[in-house]
Amino acid sequence: METAIRPLQVSEVNDYIKELLDRDENLRMICIEGEISNYVNHTSGHAYFTLKDKSAALKAVFFKGYKLGLRFLPKNGMRVLAVGDISIYPRDGVYQLYVQHLYPAGIGEIYADFERLKEKLAKEGLFDTAHKKPIPKFCEHIGVISSPTGAAIQDIRSVVSRRYPAAQIDLYPVKVQGTSSAKEVIAGLEYLNRRKPDVIIIARGGGALEDLYSFNDEALARAIYASKVPVITAIGHEIDFTIADFVADLRAPTPSAAAELAVPDRMELLAALGSLESLLMTRVRQQVNSYQEAVRDLALAMHTTVQEVLERRVEKVLALEDKMLRQSEAQCRKKRDKVQNYAAALEYLTPLKVLARGYGILQKRGKVISSVGEVHPGELLEIRLRDGEMTAQVESVRKGEEQR
Repeated sequence: METAIRPLQVSEVNDYIKELLDRDENLRMICIEGEISNYVNHTSGHAYFTLKDKSAALKAVFFKGYKLGLRFLPKNGMRVLAVGDISIYPRDGVYQLYVQHLYPAGIGEIYADFERLKEKLAKEGLFDTAHKKPIPKFCEHIGVISSPTGAAIQDIRSVVSRRYPAAQIDLYPVKVQGTSSAKEVIAGLEYLNRRKPDVIIIARGGGALEDLYSFNDEALARAIYASKVPVITAIGHEIDFTIADFVADLRAPTPSAAAELAVPDRMELLAALGSLESLLMTRVRQQVNSYQEAVRDLALAMHTTVQEVLERRVEKVLALEDKMLRQSEAQCRKKRDKVQNYAAALEYLTPLKVLARGYGILQKRGKVISSVGEVHPGELLEIRLRDGEMTAQVESVRKGEEQR
């Protein structure tokens, strides 16, 4: 029994092949050397050409966005080094090289050395972000390693003067290309590390790939990595990358951009200070109001507390006064009763009270007689009674038992 086979659409086949090619890492960013033929600059800005050698040919497309950094004019018959991805254009079913970088074939070995060193240092961890030193926010002392006559140092000085004129620039002059360039830059790093600026900028203007070769030096890369001072690189144009850029703490696309990354904008600082001042005053006013309210609450609480204490003290004094008054009154009553008792007793014992009970007082010639031995029969005596006096004559005298 035959099994029916579903026919595929051409687009399905092309899309499937494109997916296979796009997933193949071996076809990503490959470097191909060949001769340019059929070179066409399209009105869109893209370029189309064929790479060929003695026995084969490969179509290539060079999109406008990648062409912007091109530093030579490709021509038919020119041998070049093309770097890009292999993929397929589904509409035509043609596989081709999508070029991202294009170099004259003479610098092929330079590029190969660059890739080998880049891979080596990456494996050693020299590019790891964990080793990147932060750039200080306020760089007062900036070390610059650059050509003393180039546009790079002029751009840096102009930007620093405009944005943060308080910063001091310490230039270490070097050659930025040539056989001695890397050694001079290393010497500059060592010198500036002894000077201890806040940041070091390594800068040069744009140039061909071979002009930037000294910044792909391994010894220079290790010197940048070993620097105790943060390093910003600004080498070539924005599309240029060197080994020094990968190992630096921060990479800037241009020398002017490096200066902007190194120093703050004074106008922005003044605006920020104004905002902070306003915020601070608001916070201070809020804090003062809060403290004033707390003081008022405390004063009210203290006034209430003092008033309560005074009231309790007054109540206590009044209570003591009442107690003392009651005690005084009791003592007075007690003393009065005692005096009255004494007065009653004294009154009871007065001669008049005694006489009132039937007793009398005998006197002889004005003297009180207290014994029978003081009188004799026939003598006249005065007798004082309660209500008057009388005179009596003694007829006889008899002594009592206790007188015998």
